[in-house]
Amino acid sequence: MTQPSSTLSLLLLCAKVHHSKDALQQLKNLLNTQNIQPKELITLAYQHAVLPLVYQTLKSHFPKHPLCHSLRPYFLQTAQTNLSMSAHLVTLLALFKTHSIDALAFKGVALAEMVYHDTSLRQFGDLDILIKPKDKEKAIYLMQNNGYIPEIHFKESTQKTFLHAVNVLGFHHPSSHIYIEIHWELLSKNYAITWDEALLWDKIHPLTLHQKTIHSLAFEPHFLYLCVHSSKHLFERLLWVCDIDRCVRNEKHIAWQHLLDIAQTIGIHRMVLLSLSLAHTLLDLPIPQEIQDKINQDKMIKILQNHIIKQQFTNPHPKSKGYNTFKLLWQMRETPKDKLLFLYLALFATKFDDFKFIQLPSYLAFLYPMVRIFRLGVKYFRLG
Repeated sequence: MTQPSSTLSLLLLCAKVHHSKDALQQLKNLLNTQNIQPKELITLAYQHAVLPLVYQTLKSHFPKHPLCHSLRPYFLQTAQTNLSMSAHLVTLLALFKTHSIDALAFKGVALAEMVYHDTSLRQFGDLDILIKPKDKEKAIYLMQNNGYIPEIHFKESTQKTFLHAVNVLGFHHPSSHIYIEIHWELLSKNYAITWDEALLWDKIHPLTLHQKTIHSLAFEPHFLYLCVHSSKHLFERLLWVCDIDRCVRNEKHIAWQHLLDIAQTIGIHRMVLLSLSLAHTLLDLPIPQEIQDKINQDKMIKILQNHIIKQQFTNPHPKSKGYNTFKLLWQMRETPKDKLLFLYLALFATKFDDFKFIQLPSYLAFLYPMVRIFRLGVKYFRLG
Protein backbone atom coordinates (compact mmCIF):
# COMPACT_ATOMS: atom_id res chain seq x y z
CA MET A 1 0.00 0.00 0.00
CA THR A 2 1.23 3.51 -0.84
CA GLN A 3 2.71 5.30 2.17
CA PRO A 4 1.20 8.64 3.22
CA SER A 5 3.13 11.87 2.89
CA SER A 6 5.06 12.99 5.96
CA THR A 7 2.46 15.68 6.72
CA LEU A 8 -0.43 13.23 6.48
CA SER A 9 1.52 10.75 8.61
CA LEU A 10 1.83 13.47 11.25
CA LEU A 11 -1.92 14.09 11.15
CA LEU A 12 -2.71 10.38 11.47
CA LEU A 13 -0.40 9.99 14.46
CA CYS A 14 -1.69 13.11 16.21
CA ALA A 15 -5.33 12.10 15.71
CA LYS A 16 -4.95 8.99 17.85
CA VAL A 17 -6.48 8.97 21.32
CA HIS A 18 -3.63 7.02 22.90
CA HIS A 19 0.02 7.13 21.88
CA SER A 20 2.22 4.11 22.45
CA LYS A 21 5.98 4.45 22.81
CA ASP A 22 6.34 3.36 19.20
CA ALA A 23 3.81 5.97 18.02
CA LEU A 24 5.56 8.72 19.96
CA GLN A 25 8.90 7.64 18.53
CA GLN A 26 7.44 7.76 15.01
CA LEU A 27 6.10 11.21 15.74
CA LYS A 28 9.45 12.35 17.10
CA ASN A 29 11.24 11.02 14.02
CA LEU A 30 8.83 12.85 11.72
CA LEU A 31 9.31 16.11 13.57
CA ASN A 32 13.09 15.78 13.64
CA THR A 33 13.85 14.36 10.20
CA GLN A 34 11.13 15.70 7.90
CA ASN A 35 11.00 19.33 6.90
CA ILE A 36 7.27 19.77 7.52
CA GLN A 37 6.29 23.33 6.69
CA PRO A 38 3.86 25.09 9.06
CA LYS A 39 1.73 26.43 6.19
CA GLU A 40 1.36 22.96 4.66
CA LEU A 41 0.50 21.40 8.03
CA ILE A 42 -2.06 24.08 8.89
CA THR A 43 -3.69 23.81 5.45
CA LEU A 44 -3.91 20.03 5.61
CA ALA A 45 -5.06 20.01 9.23
CA TYR A 46 -7.89 22.38 8.30
CA GLN A 47 -8.71 20.29 5.23
CA HIS A 48 -9.11 17.19 7.41
CA ALA A 49 -10.67 19.24 10.26
CA VAL A 50 -8.24 17.89 12.88
CA LEU A 51 -6.19 20.98 13.70
CA PRO A 52 -7.25 20.98 17.40
CA LEU A 53 -6.24 17.31 17.75
CA VAL A 54 -2.86 17.93 16.11
CA TYR A 55 -2.21 20.88 18.38
CA GLN A 56 -3.32 18.98 21.49
CA THR A 57 -0.93 16.10 20.75
CA LEU A 58 2.03 18.34 19.98
CA LYS A 59 1.37 20.46 23.05
CA SER A 60 1.20 17.35 25.25
CA HIS A 61 4.34 15.65 23.95
CA PHE A 62 6.44 18.22 22.06
CA PRO A 63 5.43 21.62 23.50
CA LYS A 64 8.65 23.37 22.45
CA HIS A 65 8.59 22.28 18.83
CA PRO A 66 8.16 25.22 16.39
CA LEU A 67 5.15 23.53 14.75
CA CYS A 68 3.34 23.61 18.09
CA HIS A 69 3.89 27.36 18.34
CA SER A 70 2.73 27.81 14.74
CA LEU A 71 -0.53 25.96 15.41
CA ARG A 72 -1.38 27.70 18.68
CA PRO A 73 -3.10 30.84 17.31
CA TYR A 74 -5.20 28.74 14.92
CA PHE A 75 -6.23 26.45 17.76
CA LEU A 76 -7.22 29.41 19.94
CA GLN A 77 -9.22 30.89 17.08
CA THR A 78 -11.03 27.57 16.58
CA ALA A 79 -11.73 27.28 20.32
CA GLN A 80 -13.18 30.81 20.41
CA THR A 81 -15.35 30.15 17.34
CA ASN A 82 -16.61 26.86 18.79
CA LEU A 83 -17.48 28.55 22.08
CA SER A 84 -19.48 31.21 20.27
CA MET A 85 -21.27 28.64 18.12
CA SER A 86 -22.14 26.43 21.08
CA ALA A 87 -23.68 29.42 22.89
CA HIS A 88 -25.66 30.23 19.74
CA LEU A 89 -26.92 26.64 19.58
CA VAL A 90 -28.20 26.82 23.16
CA THR A 91 -30.05 30.06 22.40
CA LEU A 92 -31.58 28.66 19.21
CA LEU A 93 -32.75 25.45 20.87
CA ALA A 94 -34.33 27.51 23.64
CA LEU A 95 -36.17 29.50 20.97
CA PHE A 96 -37.48 26.29 19.42
CA LYS A 97 -38.59 25.01 22.82
CA THR A 98 -40.46 28.25 23.51
CA HIS A 99 -42.43 27.67 20.31
CA SER A 100 -43.11 23.98 21.11
CA ILE A 101 -40.77 22.61 18.43
CA ASP A 102 -38.93 19.46 19.49
CA ALA A 103 -35.29 19.69 18.40
CA LEU A 104 -32.15 17.58 18.70
CA ALA A 105 -28.59 18.75 18.15
CA PHE A 106 -26.28 16.37 16.31
CA LYS A 107 -22.78 16.31 14.81
CA GLY A 108 -20.79 19.51 15.48
CA VAL A 109 -21.20 20.91 18.98
CA ALA A 110 -23.14 17.90 20.28
CA LEU A 111 -20.51 15.41 19.14
CA ALA A 112 -17.69 17.58 20.49
CA GLU A 113 -19.29 17.55 23.92
CA MET A 114 -20.47 13.93 23.87
CA VAL A 115 -17.36 12.09 22.71
CA TYR A 116 -14.48 14.59 22.75
CA HIS A 117 -15.64 16.03 26.10
CA ASP A 118 -14.35 19.44 25.04
CA THR A 119 -15.99 21.68 22.47
CA SER A 120 -12.58 23.11 21.49
CA LEU A 121 -11.26 19.73 20.26
CA ARG A 122 -13.59 19.13 17.33
CA GLN A 123 -13.71 21.41 14.31
CA PHE A 124 -17.14 22.17 12.86
CA GLY A 125 -18.37 24.79 10.47
CA ASP A 126 -22.10 24.84 11.14
CA LEU A 127 -24.83 23.88 13.58
CA ASP A 128 -27.01 20.86 12.78
CA ILE A 129 -30.47 20.60 14.29
CA LEU A 130 -33.02 17.84 13.73
CA ILE A 131 -36.73 18.59 14.04
CA LYS A 132 -39.82 16.50 13.36
CA PRO A 133 -41.22 16.61 9.81
CA LYS A 134 -44.52 18.04 11.05
CA ASP A 135 -42.70 21.15 12.34
CA LYS A 136 -40.65 22.02 9.24
CA GLU A 137 -42.82 24.87 7.96
CA LYS A 138 -43.23 26.27 11.47
CA ALA A 139 -39.46 26.10 12.07
CA ILE A 140 -38.64 27.79 8.76
CA TYR A 141 -41.07 30.61 9.52
CA LEU A 142 -39.59 30.97 13.03
CA MET A 143 -36.04 31.15 11.69
CA GLN A 144 -36.92 33.79 9.12
CA ASN A 145 -38.99 35.74 11.65
CA ASN A 146 -35.91 35.92 13.89
CA GLY A 147 -33.61 37.30 11.23
CA TYR A 148 -32.06 34.12 9.85
CA ILE A 149 -31.58 34.19 6.08
CA PRO A 150 -32.35 30.97 4.16
CA GLU A 151 -29.77 29.83 1.62
CA ILE A 152 -32.49 29.73 -1.01
CA HIS A 153 -35.45 32.06 -1.43
CA PHE A 154 -38.50 30.19 -2.69
CA LYS A 155 -41.08 31.23 -5.12
CA GLU A 156 -44.46 30.68 -3.49
CA SER A 157 -45.24 27.79 -5.83
CA THR A 158 -41.92 26.02 -5.13
CA GLN A 159 -41.73 25.71 -1.34
CA LYS A 160 -44.14 22.78 -0.98
CA THR A 161 -42.27 20.77 -3.63
CA PHE A 162 -38.92 21.60 -1.98
CA LEU A 163 -40.04 20.59 1.51
CA HIS A 164 -41.29 17.26 0.17
CA ALA A 165 -38.18 16.46 -1.89
CA VAL A 166 -35.37 17.74 0.34
CA ASN A 167 -34.54 16.99 3.97
CA VAL A 168 -32.65 20.08 5.09
CA LEU A 169 -32.50 23.84 4.70
CA GLY A 170 -29.55 26.03 5.64
CA PHE A 171 -29.77 29.47 7.24
CA HIS A 172 -27.20 32.23 7.64
CA HIS A 173 -27.15 34.45 10.71
CA PRO A 174 -26.15 37.91 9.40
CA SER A 175 -24.58 39.36 12.56
CA SER A 176 -22.70 36.33 13.89
CA HIS A 177 -22.05 34.79 10.42
CA ILE A 178 -23.03 31.39 11.84
CA TYR A 179 -24.51 28.84 9.45
CA ILE A 180 -27.32 26.59 10.70
CA GLU A 181 -28.84 23.57 9.01
CA ILE A 182 -32.38 22.60 10.00
CA HIS A 183 -33.04 18.93 9.15
CA TRP A 184 -36.52 17.42 9.22
CA GLU A 185 -35.19 14.05 8.07
CA LEU A 186 -31.80 12.74 9.12
CA LEU A 187 -30.91 11.29 5.72
CA SER A 188 -31.68 12.63 2.28
CA LYS A 189 -33.50 10.46 -0.23
CA ASN A 190 -30.30 10.20 -2.29
CA TYR A 191 -28.79 8.01 0.41
CA ALA A 192 -31.29 5.32 -0.68
CA ILE A 193 -31.60 4.08 2.90
CA THR A 194 -34.84 3.20 4.67
CA TRP A 195 -34.65 4.95 8.02
CA ASP A 196 -37.44 5.04 10.57
CA GLU A 197 -37.40 8.66 11.67
CA ALA A 198 -39.68 7.91 14.63
CA LEU A 199 -36.94 5.78 16.23
CA LEU A 200 -34.71 8.85 16.46
CA TRP A 201 -36.98 10.33 19.09
CA ASP A 202 -37.51 7.25 21.26
CA LYS A 203 -34.30 7.86 23.19
CA ILE A 204 -32.46 11.13 23.48
CA HIS A 205 -29.10 12.06 24.96
CA PRO A 206 -29.12 15.04 27.36
CA LEU A 207 -26.10 17.35 27.28
CA THR A 208 -25.09 20.30 29.42
CA LEU A 209 -23.82 23.32 27.50
CA HIS A 210 -23.30 26.72 29.07
CA GLN A 211 -25.11 25.44 32.16
CA LYS A 212 -28.19 24.62 30.08
CA THR A 213 -29.55 21.20 29.17
CA ILE A 214 -29.98 20.43 25.49
CA HIS A 215 -30.90 17.18 23.74
CA SER A 216 -28.99 15.20 21.15
CA LEU A 217 -29.34 11.92 19.31
CA ALA A 218 -28.73 8.79 21.36
CA PHE A 219 -25.60 6.73 20.69
CA GLU A 220 -27.03 4.17 18.25
CA PRO A 221 -28.69 6.50 15.72
CA HIS A 222 -25.87 9.03 16.06
CA PHE A 223 -23.20 6.39 15.42
CA LEU A 224 -25.08 4.82 12.52
CA TYR A 225 -25.64 8.23 10.96
CA LEU A 226 -21.93 9.03 11.23
CA CYS A 227 -21.07 5.76 9.47
CA VAL A 228 -23.48 6.53 6.62
CA HIS A 229 -22.48 10.18 6.28
CA SER A 230 -18.75 9.37 6.30
CA SER A 231 -19.19 6.54 3.80
CA LYS A 232 -21.25 8.73 1.47
CA HIS A 233 -18.38 11.20 1.38
CA LEU A 234 -15.70 8.49 1.16
CA PHE A 235 -14.18 9.55 4.50
CA GLU A 236 -12.58 12.54 2.82
CA ARG A 237 -11.91 14.12 6.22
CA LEU A 238 -9.84 12.36 8.85
CA LEU A 239 -12.16 13.98 11.42
CA TRP A 240 -14.96 11.63 10.37
CA VAL A 241 -12.82 8.59 11.14
CA CYS A 242 -11.94 10.21 14.48
CA ASP A 243 -15.66 10.61 15.21
CA ILE A 244 -16.23 6.88 14.66
CA ASP A 245 -13.21 6.07 16.81
CA ARG A 246 -14.24 8.27 19.72
CA CYS A 247 -17.91 7.32 19.59
CA VAL A 248 -16.99 3.70 20.17
CA ARG A 249 -14.38 4.46 22.83
CA ASN A 250 -16.83 6.70 24.68
CA GLU A 251 -19.63 4.12 24.88
CA LYS A 252 -18.95 1.68 27.71
CA HIS A 253 -21.47 -1.01 26.80
CA ILE A 254 -22.24 -1.51 23.12
CA ALA A 255 -24.73 -4.19 22.11
CA TRP A 256 -22.82 -5.01 18.95
CA GLN A 257 -25.18 -7.61 17.57
CA HIS A 258 -28.18 -5.35 18.11
CA LEU A 259 -26.35 -2.48 16.43
CA LEU A 260 -25.42 -4.64 13.43
CA ASP A 261 -28.98 -6.00 13.22
CA ILE A 262 -30.27 -2.43 12.86
CA ALA A 263 -27.58 -1.74 10.27
CA GLN A 264 -28.56 -4.87 8.35
CA THR A 265 -32.25 -3.90 8.41
CA ILE A 266 -31.64 -0.44 6.94
CA GLY A 267 -29.00 -1.59 4.47
CA ILE A 268 -25.82 -0.08 5.94
CA HIS A 269 -24.17 -3.18 7.40
CA ARG A 270 -21.11 -2.89 5.13
CA MET A 271 -20.81 0.85 5.78
CA VAL A 272 -20.71 0.27 9.53
CA LEU A 273 -18.08 -2.46 9.27
CA LEU A 274 -16.03 -0.34 6.85
CA SER A 275 -16.16 2.62 9.26
CA LEU A 276 -14.98 0.44 12.15
CA SER A 277 -12.26 -1.14 10.04
CA LEU A 278 -10.89 2.26 9.00
CA ALA A 279 -10.90 3.52 12.60
CA HIS A 280 -9.10 0.33 13.67
CA THR A 281 -6.51 0.55 10.88
CA LEU A 282 -5.81 4.28 11.01
CA LEU A 283 -6.36 5.11 14.68
CA ASP A 284 -5.88 1.79 16.52
CA LEU A 285 -9.51 1.57 17.64
CA PRO A 286 -9.92 -1.65 19.64
CA ILE A 287 -12.77 -3.68 18.18
CA PRO A 288 -14.19 -7.01 19.40
CA GLN A 289 -13.03 -10.18 17.67
CA GLU A 290 -16.60 -10.87 16.56
CA ILE A 291 -16.57 -7.58 14.63
CA GLN A 292 -13.14 -8.27 13.17
CA ASP A 293 -14.39 -11.68 12.01
CA LYS A 294 -17.33 -10.07 10.23
CA ILE A 295 -14.98 -7.57 8.58
CA ASN A 296 -12.74 -10.40 7.39
CA GLN A 297 -15.71 -12.33 6.01
CA ASP A 298 -16.71 -9.46 3.71
CA LYS A 299 -13.91 -9.28 1.13
CA MET A 300 -15.31 -6.06 -0.32
CA ILE A 301 -14.49 -4.16 2.87
CA LYS A 302 -10.74 -4.54 2.40
CA ILE A 303 -11.04 -3.49 -1.25
CA LEU A 304 -13.02 -0.40 -0.28
CA GLN A 305 -10.69 0.41 2.59
CA ASN A 306 -7.60 0.21 0.40
CA HIS A 307 -9.19 2.54 -2.16
CA ILE A 308 -10.22 5.04 0.51
CA ILE A 309 -6.85 5.07 2.27
CA LYS A 310 -5.02 5.48 -1.03
CA GLN A 311 -7.38 8.24 -2.18
CA GLN A 312 -7.78 10.21 1.06
CA PHE A 313 -4.86 9.43 3.36
CA THR A 314 -1.75 9.03 1.21
CA ASN A 315 -2.01 12.06 -1.06
CA PRO A 316 -2.31 15.59 0.39
CA HIS A 317 -4.12 16.62 -2.81
CA PRO A 318 -6.67 13.90 -3.64
CA LYS A 319 -8.30 13.82 -7.06
CA SER A 320 -11.69 15.42 -7.54
CA LYS A 321 -14.73 13.17 -7.41
CA GLY A 322 -15.73 11.38 -10.60
CA TYR A 323 -16.84 8.03 -11.93
CA ASN A 324 -14.68 6.12 -9.45
CA THR A 325 -16.57 7.75 -6.59
CA PHE A 326 -19.86 6.37 -7.85
CA LYS A 327 -18.30 2.93 -8.23
CA LEU A 328 -17.11 2.91 -4.61
CA LEU A 329 -20.51 4.06 -3.35
CA TRP A 330 -22.15 1.32 -5.44
CA GLN A 331 -19.81 -1.28 -3.91
CA MET A 332 -20.79 -0.19 -0.41
CA ARG A 333 -24.31 -1.47 -1.04
CA GLU A 334 -24.72 -5.19 -0.38
CA THR A 335 -27.91 -6.48 -1.98
CA PRO A 336 -29.10 -6.15 -5.61
CA LYS A 337 -32.20 -4.35 -4.34
CA ASP A 338 -30.13 -1.74 -2.45
CA LYS A 339 -27.77 -1.30 -5.41
CA LEU A 340 -30.66 -0.68 -7.82
CA LEU A 341 -32.40 1.69 -5.40
CA PHE A 342 -29.14 3.60 -4.93
CA LEU A 343 -28.67 3.84 -8.70
CA TYR A 344 -32.24 4.99 -9.28
CA LEU A 345 -32.24 7.65 -6.56
CA ALA A 346 -28.73 8.84 -7.43
CA LEU A 347 -30.02 9.54 -10.94
CA PHE A 348 -33.55 10.74 -10.33
CA ALA A 349 -34.11 11.91 -6.74
CA THR A 350 -34.39 15.67 -6.63
CA LYS A 351 -31.66 17.44 -4.65
CA PHE A 352 -31.18 20.90 -3.21
CA ASP A 353 -28.93 21.95 -6.10
CA ASP A 354 -31.72 21.17 -8.57
CA PHE A 355 -33.85 23.84 -6.90
CA LYS A 356 -30.93 26.28 -6.97
CA PHE A 357 -30.57 25.58 -10.68
CA ILE A 358 -34.24 26.29 -11.43
CA GLN A 359 -37.46 26.76 -9.47
CA LEU A 360 -40.34 25.15 -11.31
CA PRO A 361 -43.99 25.88 -10.51
CA SER A 362 -45.79 23.06 -8.72
CA TYR A 363 -47.60 21.88 -11.87
CA LEU A 364 -44.18 21.29 -13.52
CA ALA A 365 -42.52 19.65 -10.48
CA PHE A 366 -42.60 16.28 -12.27
CA LEU A 367 -39.82 17.62 -14.52
CA TYR A 368 -37.23 17.81 -11.71
CA PRO A 369 -35.84 14.30 -12.45
CA MET A 370 -35.04 15.55 -15.96
CA VAL A 371 -33.39 18.64 -14.48
CA ARG A 372 -31.22 16.36 -12.37
CA ILE A 373 -30.22 14.19 -15.33
CA PHE A 374 -29.28 17.32 -17.26
CA ARG A 375 -27.19 18.66 -14.37
CA LEU A 376 -25.41 15.33 -13.89
CA GLY A 377 -24.67 15.15 -17.60
CA VAL A 378 -23.13 18.62 -17.60
CA LYS A 379 -21.14 17.87 -14.42
CA TYR A 380 -19.62 14.57 -15.57
CA PHE A 381 -19.08 15.78 -19.12
CA ARG A 382 -16.91 18.52 -17.67
CA LEU A 383 -15.09 16.06 -15.42
CA GLY A 384 -14.45 13.86 -18.41
